[in-house]
Amino acid sequence: MLVTREMDYAIRAVRVLHRNGQLSAPEIARRENIQQGVTYKMLKKLSKAGIVESRRGAEGGYLLSRPCSELTLWDLFHALGEDLLLTECLQSDYLCENNPDGCCGVHREFCRIQCRLEEELKQKTLEKLIRPAGNCGADQIK
Repeated sequence: MLVTREMDYAIRAVRVLHRNGQLSAPEIARRENIQQGVTYKMLKKLSKAGIVESRRGAEGGYLLSRPCSELTLWDLFHALGEDLLLTECLQSDYLCENNPDGCCGVHREFCRIQCRLEEELKQKTLEKLIRPAGNCGADQIK
């Protein structure tokens, strides 16, 4: 699992809509320094997932369908179709060449970590994630 560039852009697009309300795709792209084509593609996925809605016309644009207090990182991963697996051995159809008969200790530990990761992604609302922070950095990872 990797937080892709598209996922980063989605978080930033949600942030700018949260802070500013309705904006056009070109304005989102400009404010967040994202290519317009990428912005349109990402907004289409977010719209299909019900995270943003689009309004047409001269006064149109994109706005959040739900408040950030109801949205999580899990929602964004699923909206973008991101693969959330830590390793390929967690895929249901994976056959391990080192242990084809069953589950090993490494697999069990990856399953435990995977479950914990999913719990964390479901718990953290985007509102908490995108609010301004005083001290950002690696020292906050614990």
